[in-house]
Amino acid sequence: MRVIRRIVAALFLGLVLLLPTVIGTVAAIIFTPPGHAVLARIATQWITRSVAGAVEIGTVRGDIWKHIELDSVVIRDSVGALILSSSRIEASYVLPELLAHDLIFTDVQIDSLNLDRKSVV
Repeated sequence: MRVIRRIVAALFLGLVLLLPTVIGTVAAIIFTPPGHAVLARIATQWITRSVAGAVEIGTVRGDIWKHIELDSVVIRDSVGALILSSSRIEASYVLPELLAHDLIFTDVQIDSLNLDRKSVV
């Protein structure tokens, strides 16, 4: 019986020590500029896989749980021609849908949109 108590206590202690580590890591990614740079890289790679071309994102801001702001967004086709550029894109979304790889936006605001119609058609 003592052995089981020690095992349970060790597992509980491990979880208690692991929780602040996970919370600290997530907070560092969400609330710091270097974390935002990592998020920008991840978002760029994720979006680039969905586009036949290249995507560049300057910075990422927002709470990422339901709202995101992307600065200096540029999308180019596979030969490097400009398709879309914007100084800022702000979007609200449903996080569970996003995690399921479904892009369902509840609100989108775009500043200074430059869209090349020849590349889109």
